[in-house]
Amino acid sequence: MSPQEQVAAQTKKLEELDHERHVSGYVLATTYDFEHPHYPRSAWRTAVEEQSTITGYWDWVANEIEHFFNDAESSIGESE
Repeated sequence: MSPQEQVAAQTKKLEELDHERHVSGYVLATTYDFEHPHYPRSAWRTAVEEQSTITGYWDWVANEIEHFFNDAESSIGESE
């Protein structure tokens, strides 16, 4: 993926997830049936197996969304 495509993909994801920022795992669980479209359960299972999380799936998703925004804001700040 080219740098331009990476920026476009990240921008699209920011737009798609904007309404879910600062949302609890409980709210996410009531919004989606089984799995969040950007955060598959398989990725959460891997995180559990690697002992990088002890939270349940939906709380992990909420944390991942927050981390995504924090990382994006950091990278924007660094490029300015």
